[in-house]
Amino acid sequence: MNSIKIRREKMGLSRSEVAERLHIHEETLARYERGTREPVGSLLLSMKQLFGCSVDDLLNPTGPSATEPGAEVERTA
Repeated sequence: MNSIKIRREKMGLSRSEVAERLHIHEETLARYERGTREPVGSLLLSMKQLFGCSVDDLLNPTGPSATEPGAEVERTA
């Protein structure tokens, strides 16, 4: 599942609510969630602020971010 969709659902927001807050069409957000289109520029910054994460977390969801609560940080000796 796409990071954008996961974050939206964790916040308890509908697709239309997020689209309205980002000033984009709901179908555009759906394409971002499906991964058929990627957000760019100022929209990424708006998403970052809305979801409280980094741009990298939005574009490269490989696991929990170190900035998210409950995320463990790997330490090397």
